[in-house]
Amino acid sequence: MKKNKKSIWIKVIAFCMSLMMAVCGTVTKDKVQVNAATKLKVHFIDVGCGDAILIQYGSGVKAEYGMIDAGPVYYTKTNKKDVNTSNRARNYLKKQKITHLKFVLLTHPHQDHIGGMIKILDDPKIKIDTIYGNNFNLKVLQSSKNKKKQSASTAKLIKY
Repeated sequence: MKKNKKSIWIKVIAFCMSLMMAVCGTVTKDKVQVNAATKLKVHFIDVGCGDAILIQYGSGVKAEYGMIDAGPVYYTKTNKKDVNTSNRARNYLKKQKITHLKFVLLTHPHQDHIGGMIKILDDPKIKIDTIYGNNFNLKVLQSSKNKKKQSASTAKLIKY
């Protein structure tokens, strides 16, 4: 009998809360309209044994892109053979005709997450505004202003 009373009270309270939220939601006179992204797309790039994610905001010529990790330089198969994956993230960007990344986030300094970034930085046709990295100190790598001189070894390092 006690379980039935408890169950009934829970249902009554849930109903009252739902009713109250519905009334409060329709009575407020200030409404805020939020314009969400017209199109948000997440691309999981096949880079072998590692991670590379491309985030697309919008579509067409107005689309903006960001990237999380860039995959490995290589990985070793169970038969002990190495598979070169250093160009996979860069090739994916080229196939999608992406020449500008607003940001790159390198989650941590392991080869299977940041190795593919070398080929992207060395590509003079791909501009990167900011590269965020974390090696226990928060750092921001900013790509060179002069794309002809930009490379993995010349990227500017800025702490913040």
